[in-house]
Amino acid sequence: METKGGRVVNGVRTKVLAHFVNPHTQKARGELAITNSFAWRRTEADKHMKDGRPDLAVTSLSAAIFLKPNIAELYEYRAEIYIQLCDFGSAILNYRKALSLCPREKKFVERMARIMFVRGRLHVEDEELDQAIDAFKEAAKLVPTNPQYELECARIYFSKNLCKTALDSIENILASHPDYTDAYHLRAKILIRLGEYSMAKIDIENVEKRDSNDVRVKKMANLIKQEAQSKFVQATQFYTSGLNGQCIALLSNTLAWNPTVEGYRLRATAFRTEGKFNASIADLKCAMQLVQSKAEET
Repeated sequence: METKGGRVVNGVRTKVLAHFVNPHTQKARGELAITNSFAWRRTEADKHMKDGRPDLAVTSLSAAIFLKPNIAELYEYRAEIYIQLCDFGSAILNYRKALSLCPREKKFVERMARIMFVRGRLHVEDEELDQAIDAFKEAAKLVPTNPQYELECARIYFSKNLCKTALDSIENILASHPDYTDAYHLRAKILIRLGEYSMAKIDIENVEKRDSNDVRVKKMANLIKQEAQSKFVQATQFYTSGLNGQCIALLSNTLAWNPTVEGYRLRATAFRTEGKFNASIADLKCAMQLVQSKAEET
């Protein structure tokens, strides 16, 4: 006999027991399964890396990230694997995600900036200069304390003959890093191209003052001497062609940053030809003083 709310068995009413599952227990079991699967995938990724299979490690790590997507170190790990695979684009995306989860983590910022720098250098090798500039700029924005990143932009501007833009970048670098010798060296090269030899010599002296063992100092000094010799040859051609004014103008510029006995003598001759005898005598005196100073040095 059955009644509402139960069944009578031997005159005793029994309760109807419904099937009941504790939702908290079910959730706990699900979380445990996720944790176990995550740990297995994470261990599997380590094993693949140990076996020299970064491609399989990425697959295992991606599965782990799917299970627990808010752990910044996982994206860092996957980014480093992508670097080994030379997939810098994916590495950058993973570091961006890591930074979004831990925006104050310094190592993420510095590592991402370095990847952007490497990516920029690769763009330079492929002659993709605009993309290289974008990469270097982002690296400089991430780590403004490293002047190398902005200097790479200046190098590219210089290679594109955008000398003013390059000089502006260098001025910005030196404003915050006044002892950065690479910036002085690059600016000296730019100034030589622009014919600003006096200013170039100052930058070379700045490099030597900060690092007397810098091998570039001698190379740059020799480059200026070669330029001076070229200017002297050109001035001589002007004089022999009867272009005394151009000869004097060229020598006046050259002697300001590279005084030589030959230069003063040639300008003295050009002044005399022009009837400017006082100026000619003054140059001969300068030439004599140089001869005397060289004799004293020896």
